[in-house]
Amino acid sequence: MFNIKDTTQRLIFDPIRKTLNPIVVPPMEPTGYKSKGNYPEKMVSSIRDSIRYMESRGEKNPYSFYQHSGIDELGDALGAYQITEAKLNELSQKFLGRKVNRDEFLKDPSLQDRYVESQIKYLLDNNFKVNSLFTAHRGGWSDMSRQATIKRNSKYKQYMDEATKKYKELILE
Repeated sequence: MFNIKDTTQRLIFDPIRKTLNPIVVPPMEPTGYKSKGNYPEKMVSSIRDSIRYMESRGEKNPYSFYQHSGIDELGDALGAYQITEAKLNELSQKFLGRKVNRDEFLKDPSLQDRYVESQIKYLLDNNFKVNSLFTAHRGGWSDMSRQATIKRNSKYKQYMDEATKKYKELILE
């Protein structure tokens, strides 16, 4: 069962009357990562927007921006959230429900947003606190041990502090 508020309206062509007619379409089943938690949308979007702020400051078109990540095996850092090609290849199936290539990712802001929202929920599901989530995004999170988290938080303290400050501004809006 679905809520009528979650539906969308589409136009279909009636070939007999030669008119466009609206129809109600139930929502599509979400694909990709299925979170264990039920996190408030405001929380997830504020974390997402804080990451975008930190990763793409000053870019006129952050969603199509890319640059070398600094580590050859990771490839370029892509889009508004600077997701490396290696992470995209590794996790797009898990986070988006299908493999996504570099060009498709750079051309579609909604894919980038959904990828990062899934990443956020995944890290929250794995007991990351908001500030540690920022450093995990910045410094990688293949090692999710407590010791690795403490080390990342120390190494990327300034990034964590700035992102946390931005998050607090956004969550209170």
